Amino acid sequence: MLKVKRLDFKTGGPDVVVLDDSTAWKLGVRPKDRVKILWKDKEITAIVNIAERFPRNIVGLFRDIWERYDIKDWEEVDIEVLEKPLAADYIRKKLDGKRLKRKEIEEIVRAINEDELSDMDISAFVVSQYIRGMSLDEIAYLVEAMVDVGQRLELSHYPILDKHSLGGIPGNKVTMIIVPLITSLGYVMPKTSSRAITSASGTADAMEVLANVSFSLDEIKEIVNKVGGCIVWGGSLNLAPVDDKLINVEKVLNIDPVSQMIASIMAKKLSVGATHLVLDFPIGPEAKVRNRLEATRLKRMFLGIARRLKMEVSVVYTSGYQPIGNGVGPLLSAKDALMVLEGSGPEDLRNKALKLAENLLKLLNIKADLKEMLEKGEALRKMKEIIEAQGGDPRIISEDLQPYEHEFTYTSPKNGRVVYISNHALNELARVAGAPFDEGAGIYLHKKVGEKVRKEEPLFTIYARNDAKLKRAVKQVVLRKPVVVK
Repeated sequence: MLKVKRLDFKTGGPDVVVLDDSTAWKLGVRPKDRVKILWKDKEITAIVNIAERFPRNIVGLFRDIWERYDIKDWEEVDIEVLEKPLAADYIRKKLDGKRLKRKEIEEIVRAINEDELSDMDISAFVVSQYIRGMSLDEIAYLVEAMVDVGQRLELSHYPILDKHSLGGIPGNKVTMIIVPLITSLGYVMPKTSSRAITSASGTADAMEVLANVSFSLDEIKEIVNKVGGCIVWGGSLNLAPVDDKLINVEKVLNIDPVSQMIASIMAKKLSVGATHLVLDFPIGPEAKVRNRLEATRLKRMFLGIARRLKMEVSVVYTSGYQPIGNGVGPLLSAKDALMVLEGSGPEDLRNKALKLAENLLKLLNIKADLKEMLEKGEALRKMKEIIEAQGGDPRIISEDLQPYEHEFTYTSPKNGRVVYISNHALNELARVAGAPFDEGAGIYLHKKVGEKVRKEEPLFTIYARNDAKLKRAVKQVVLRKPVVVK
């Protein structure tokens, strides 16, 4: 029997207990081993953390545990050491380069979802994919297993259309044009989008400038049934929750296995019931897909997985050499999208949105004059319906969206032509200026690649909430050189 010592802080994650090294040695446990705490009629599974200067024969319980079960200081508990999870053996099998069966992948996903695996075990699973890869069957098993342990958006509609971009390009706000275009035709498109992680604005960040993006699945269902579509944040919906845990590990390891990337995308789409999906592959030196060879290999894999999941998928190659549109940052991205819906706006953004929407409709053998729909304002009217359904003001226009007043305009050092724009540098500059957390911060491009420019003519403007952030961003211009004129 061990006595309880209550520790007055939370782990914020899986249940953890603390033992001193000598007590742990007697019990035969090591760091990250799993144990079962037996107290009265309760059984509590937790992960072991070992501390050198912790009192002997004491088990430290974090607030997460003792508050939940109302366990007092110095109460006595028993501890049983649990066997290594079966999923850990399957992960080792993958590390050895062997293929996993459906049941084995399902067990790994279940164990991750129920916090039965340590961070080291989950890291090993990610690394095994990075080193050994996965077959198409294994990826399909992983997709279905991740969907099965999460929630689903249950809609009675058919077809259900969706879109995804592999990313890496600042200002890629085409979703805010495609969704109202498609839904104005009467089709259903429940779009769950992400917030920025390393970029200056995710689609959810840009849409949040216009309306609320955080909803429950029941609320999303109500919105979609009312107006045909939505543009919401997917992060709080518990869709394929294991994927979120794996992504967190990928960030720490700084690796992104192709198999996990594909499984992540397809699991989120399957969770919302997507039957037809258009995939945007931006190709460029700073995009996720660097060249056509990579794009062809990825396309083959995505289509193979789609067949196994009985989902119709179209892959579209697009330019990833520079930002799409002119604005980089939540407000400036939303402004670009609204301008296109209003009949003006950046031509490259409009053309890309039309191209992706047309390819999505091709999956249904549907032809529509989408350009005319934009010009007549049908997509704009639908966007206003979506904005209102999501709690925003449908009267908003692009002119209402004004960035912060602290600004700096970088001009061309000479006559010439813009030959290069660095996506990475622009993202970094916009983030230093405050985006995405300061929605009115960001960068507006006055010139794009291939355009002529005169000496001292504006190339781009940086916007920030205050002078301090603006000055930090301006310093980065000299170091990063985001726009090159020759």
